[in-house]
Amino acid sequence: ANCSDKDVRLPAGALWAAEFTAPAGFDSPPNRGFGQYGFLSDFDVRIPMLEGRIAQMNYDFGITEYLLYGAFEGFSAPPRLSSPSWRCALGGRRVQRDALLAASSKISLLKARSWLYLVAGQTDPEDDEVRDSFKVVDPFAVDPKLRQRWFQAREHRADQAAVQTCGCDADVEDLLPDPCCAGWAAVSAADRARWPAADLEADMNRTGCAPSAVDRCIGRAGSLMKAVELSPAWAIRTVPLWADFAWALGISGIHWDAPASAEGMGDADIAGFLSAALPFLRTRRLLQTMSFVDGFGWDRALLDTGAIAFPFFEFTRMGDAEELLRAQLGRQGFVSARFPGYHEAHCCAANEGQNRGQEGVEPFNLGLKRWATACECGGTYLLVGDGARMAQGPYLAATVGLGQNEVDKVKLMLALSCTRQPTG
Repeated sequence: ANCSDKDVRLPAGALWAAEFTAPAGFDSPPNRGFGQYGFLSDFDVRIPMLEGRIAQMNYDFGITEYLLYGAFEGFSAPPRLSSPSWRCALGGRRVQRDALLAASSKISLLKARSWLYLVAGQTDPEDDEVRDSFKVVDPFAVDPKLRQRWFQAREHRADQAAVQTCGCDADVEDLLPDPCCAGWAAVSAADRARWPAADLEADMNRTGCAPSAVDRCIGRAGSLMKAVELSPAWAIRTVPLWADFAWALGISGIHWDAPASAEGMGDADIAGFLSAALPFLRTRRLLQTMSFVDGFGWDRALLDTGAIAFPFFEFTRMGDAEELLRAQLGRQGFVSARFPGYHEAHCCAANEGQNRGQEGVEPFNLGLKRWATACECGGTYLLVGDGARMAQGPYLAATVGLGQNEVDKVKLMLALSCTRQPTG
């Protein structure tokens, strides 16, 4: 089967809700255990509004899998049971417990599933106790990747940064890296552990970097979180707490994200982590899935053995990714997240590797085409959330609204590309 972007042609025109006899997406390909995929990221709203968004996504887009994004408090452990609300460490947004309970209940009433988004292997920077006896990932290796992945969630950007990046909220530092931090990151981990040894100070001084500049770089690395390498032992240490939290909220399962467990990020045992997590989840009747970034850590056996409910792939570079997944997974399906970006110029070079060569294509049109491609290949695509809003990048709380014309285009695409068996 050939189901790459170039073979998908979206028809012109609009489709009105009255022309539907059933929500789009429910007639999903045979043997695929899920429907269309969406997200919720705002849990600081009135419950009727939140329930309305969930119902709208189900009716308009056939969403049956809801990712509950940014609903945790800290990275190390869940909030206290007595806490009625908290702020998520990723972005600082307020989360109300009652809103989470209402969301999971509404989703269940729709015979759909909810997935608690968590960052596997991440801990709060000050939480040395939970990291004790575990191998910590080199912060100078993982911090640039986290900055690339969640650059929107970081501190407010100056106007000049937005101008330089065509409106993308990238930090100027991402485009013009501090030469001292770049130089220090190039030093071996073993040598960095010896700082402030005299020979290291002398070496950095020769590059024009005073000890104070290096200290500033050291303080910056790992300021958002600190990562440990994923392993079965880490699952045993942390999963029971998160499983109890998800179960108490009536959530269907956990979606593990692992940006620090990617190629070049150490010796993460993703399969071992997922396998060890499974018994703790099953005793609470919970499911799990995971983000396989650019396919790293993916093993078909995880799906075949039931360790994951379905695979979720995030792609940060170009290529006929969905076609490759179709060839391997057939009708079992997948979720693809190849985010469409922030502006038709796609000039966030550091943050939009998946959109190289797409200059001039509006993000909405690019996302729509990729969604159609994923459906044609037997999967689905992450684009819409919070009612009728569109994801731009991996920080899902930063969205743009869809107008009625765009909503109609999505519905038409779903009717034409996502309600029949995949090609091939």
